[in-house]
Amino acid sequence: PKFFSFEAVVTNLVTGVFFGGLAINDPKPLLENVYRLRPELRDDPEIPLRMRVAIGICALFMFAKAVTFGVIGMRCSVEEAMGWRVLIGNLSLIPMFLAVRFGVSPLVDWLGRVSERNK
Repeated sequence: PKFFSFEAVVTNLVTGVFFGGLAINDPKPLLENVYRLRPELRDDPEIPLRMRVAIGICALFMFAKAVTFGVIGMRCSVEEAMGWRVLIGNLSLIPMFLAVRFGVSPLVDWLGRVSERNK
C-alpha cells in the first residue's frame, strides 16, 4: 500500500509536534533529568532557555524530515521510499546533533541581544 511511503511523514510530524510542545511549554521533565545528571547546572539561569532552543532545533529537524519524506513518498515507489527512509533517517541524526551541539549557544546569545534591544 502507498500508505507506507508516507508513514515516515506522519511519524516525523508527530515527533516534531511533541518536541515543539516541549519547547513552547515547560520542559520540566527534561530539565529534571538534566539536573539529576549534572547537579551543578541547577544554578545556571540559562539552562531552561538553552533546553528550549535545543528542543526547538530538534522539532525543526523533524518537520524538515517530514517534508523530505513527503516528497520522496510522492515521487518514489514504496520500496524506494522505504530505502530512502532508512538512509535519510539514520544520516539525519548527524546534522541534528551538530546543530544542537554548536547552534544552541549562538542562538541563545542572539536571543539575549534581541531582548536587550527591545527593553
